Amino acid sequence: MEFHEAANIFPLDEEHLDELAKDIKEHGLRVPIETLDGLILDGRRRWMACQKIGVEPMFRSVDANAAKDPATYVLSLNLHRRQLDASQRAMVAARVRGYHEGEAKKRQAAAGERGKEGGRGKKKPSASVDAEGLPPRKAGDRGRASTCAGRAVDVSAASVDRARNVIMHGSEELVAAVDKGDLSLVCAETLAKKFPKTRQTELVAEGKKKATAVARRLRVPQRQSKRSTKTPEIIAGLLRDIRTLMSRVQESTIGLAAQRERALADLRLCRMRVQEACSFLV
Repeated sequence: MEFHEAANIFPLDEEHLDELAKDIKEHGLRVPIETLDGLILDGRRRWMACQKIGVEPMFRSVDANAAKDPATYVLSLNLHRRQLDASQRAMVAARVRGYHEGEAKKRQAAAGERGKEGGRGKKKPSASVDAEGLPPRKAGDRGRASTCAGRAVDVSAASVDRARNVIMHGSEELVAAVDKGDLSLVCAETLAKKFPKTRQTELVAEGKKKATAVARRLRVPQRQSKRSTKTPEIIAGLLRDIRTLMSRVQESTIGLAAQRERALADLRLCRMRVQEACSFLV
């Protein structure tokens, strides 16, 4: 039996499949496998365990609300079942975004077909139900896709974009390493951008320590180059602050004695700015 595309937003954990199969053999399948359009939406591991031990699984179809947005339904069922770190959640969010983008393309294609059917003097089909049976896009469904997907799993849009890069350009082994929590998202993205998939696979095989060290070495020149390009602007801003503070100090010293405390505070702040400027010149 095939899996629904929305079911695959979470990685499939096959490491403990034997334990699950043993439990089902002893106690039976306690939670039915949920399906949508004849495809497994939730319960992939339960189905695999049943196949492994030759037990006939129980199925039930999801309700209409789940059918409207399968990805959100799967997310609500599984997100709190699993103890996922930020990198793993970002990978889930990237897959949710990919699923919704795929559904949007289907809606566009269906709308194009409806447009062909319509014409002058012909009644166009209603937009409430398209040829694919997909729900129409709502008027409020706007905003950056990565931001919306990230909000659902409590990660930033930047993390979702990194995860997409890993999924698109990373080897299967590299993607699996992030999904399992063996490698951070930042390190994985660096390796995915810099190396071909064969080399990525080799680094993952060499272990987390080796892969992380290589990624860190690659990121250091990037940080230094970004810092070097911003240094002149930072120094110019610090010098402006210093000139402003010095003029304030001169005005304060000429004034009443009550202003001396402010002058001293400005002097201390001025010294801090000078030290910051000097640190960029070293």
